[in-house]
Amino acid sequence: VVYPNGSGLRAAWDGCDGGLAVDAGRFAEAVAAMPETDFDTANLHAVGEVVDVPPGWLASDDSWRPWAEDGLQSTAEDAGAVLDGLVPGAIVFDTYLVPALDPVDPVDEDEVSLRQYGMNGEMPVEGNPAGVPFELMYTLPGGWVPGFGDADSDGPYLSDCRRGDCTEAEVAGGGTAYVAQTRVEHDADPEMGIDEPWFEGEYEITVVDPDGWAVMMRISFQDPDFGLTAEELTAIVAALPAPVYDADAEPVLAE
Repeated sequence: VVYPNGSGLRAAWDGCDGGLAVDAGRFAEAVAAMPETDFDTANLHAVGEVVDVPPGWLASDDSWRPWAEDGLQSTAEDAGAVLDGLVPGAIVFDTYLVPALDPVDPVDEDEVSLRQYGMNGEMPVEGNPAGVPFELMYTLPGGWVPGFGDADSDGPYLSDCRRGDCTEAEVAGGGTAYVAQTRVEHDADPEMGIDEPWFEGEYEITVVDPDGWAVMMRISFQDPDFGLTAEELTAIVAALPAPVYDADAEPVLAE
């Protein structure tokens, strides 16, 4: 039932499994007699431009895993070699596919997901010769659009603008970098056992390639004089190689 104020009511009755038989006509009359719901429209707003999102991948489709496992390892080796050339001593390890294959917790057959190559690594930075950990994530084409989404939203934008400065810039090769930079000075909080002021910093750099794939690097740091600027890290991420994947694969929509 759709009411004049735009609200609606959906009612269903299933008496097939030992339940009470109900006449369909009388049931419809009863539902139609229900009053509309009054609600506050103060926070409603017109829908803006509708975003055209490319079809995503069915999370239940594991047909990509045989070539993706090989592609992930090759991509990690290529990325590690480029990083070591740019920042001697940088390494890549702990590779994994997203979504993960979990037979204990299977996904819904209609659930849509991104296809990603994940890896962790370390790179020496001025003032941190032992190495600073980073997260590296390649996202294959399908199911997302470039740009910044709302903080902690589920999409469709690939980059997350939480706190701090969020900018975009063109990079070599025709790609676009989405740079999220967080720098927060926290006060001491003796009640929480924190006796001194402390600093929280993070760079999240996403470079989107014209061929439709993207690569993201995230680094956290606790020193306001961290020996790597967002601009320097952007140049490093922009130089990373393309992922190895099946470019002919196409998403199959659920029926």
